[in-house]
Amino acid sequence: MAISSPAVARCKSLLLLAAAALTVAGLLTLFQKDVVKTSCIDNIVELRYELGCRDTNQQTCIEDWLWEQRTPYKYRILGRVPIWALYRAGISLGLDEDHAIYDSFVTFLLLFMASTLFLLGLLTRTLLQRIAPGLPRGMQSSLTGLAWALFVFSPPILFFVKYPVRGAPNDLLGYSLMIGALLLLAQRRIAWFCALSVLAVFCRETTLLMPFIFLFFDPLPWRRKLLPAALPVAVLVAYRVAWPGTYDPLPAGILLNLKFPAETLGFVLLTFGPLWLLAPLGYASLRRHEAAQRDPFLRTLTASFPWAFLLTLCVCTAFSSLWEIRTSYILLFYFVPFSAIGLYLERGRIASLLKNKYFLFYLAALSIEAVRFWMWMHPTTLPELIARARMFGLLYIGYANSPQHNWINIFVVYLFLSAACVPALSLLRRPQFPISGKMRQWL
Repeated sequence: MAISSPAVARCKSLLLLAAAALTVAGLLTLFQKDVVKTSCIDNIVELRYELGCRDTNQQTCIEDWLWEQRTPYKYRILGRVPIWALYRAGISLGLDEDHAIYDSFVTFLLLFMASTLFLLGLLTRTLLQRIAPGLPRGMQSSLTGLAWALFVFSPPILFFVKYPVRGAPNDLLGYSLMIGALLLLAQRRIAWFCALSVLAVFCRETTLLMPFIFLFFDPLPWRRKLLPAALPVAVLVAYRVAWPGTYDPLPAGILLNLKFPAETLGFVLLTFGPLWLLAPLGYASLRRHEAAQRDPFLRTLTASFPWAFLLTLCVCTAFSSLWEIRTSYILLFYFVPFSAIGLYLERGRIASLLKNKYFLFYLAALSIEAVRFWMWMHPTTLPELIARARMFGLLYIGYANSPQHNWINIFVVYLFLSAACVPALSLLRRPQFPISGKMRQWL
């Protein structure tokens, strides 16, 4: 049942404004310096601590950070080498060691962020041009801007901006390489796709998701796919055999995740937030679109999405503990464009949903409950705070068991945003998770 009276329209506007205000307030609260420790993006000393340089010689520490990390981090040198090279150049120009390493990190944070945004925009435009070739440039720009906003306000990206040591070396660079490989695949430049995939294995082993997608879901014949898909895997194996390391006998992440299931689910939510619900909406809409049936690249993306999702989630849950589950954010090339395109393709039904009185009541009740939940999670007395911390300890303690990293504020915000998107699931029509013929034969 829909109501379109002016009073209801004003009520809807106020509710949406309240939701936006709550979101902004939560994000600002997260980044207040009295809630979370001073970030290393604006503090040279904190950046040294993030690198592990406390009482050691700075130059020795940087060399150890580059070459002496434990397995598997020591193999991810592609993002660290340019930072180290710029650091050495700064030292040769007379900069002190603290400023040299700080300037190097901030410089490559900006470069890797800019490259990811640029390539993500190209990917979104590529999908839009294949879905709606006659779409006005203004609408294309608006949807690209929406994709950028969904990316920038994702919890992992906010965290990387505040703590560039965690994301600048390889995570952001890995996103750029994976999206770049997808764009080459869209242009059917298979040799360049293979070359970029080989380069990416020196950044993160999770970039092997690209050869997996190409091998099992691209419509090319198997004889033309086997070598380009196998070469990155062979290079990674040879690389690790030539530079051996010690591995844990069991996946380290799964044991801790099973020990703290509530916190693990909380950090899973903080990987994509509301995109966990919006991306399936976009996937279902794109899957039904006629362009996805005739375009090889769109067909590859839609056919691979459920399998890449399951594979990544299983691997990250097994090998990544708690907040490190954010490594599943490598699926951003699905989640971000699918969410933006889904909102565009379903804009008519979403507009009807926003006018529905039951949705407005749900949003009002949800806003009230979100505020109450935030207040409940932030009691004024110490005994109550201790009791909450025992219930949700690692969401209060946060990253690396440090009491200075607090995730409760942003968790409440993204929990509210995710819950607000739950009614959008009603827009799904017979969601399917098809298996391609070649995948079925392989299974």
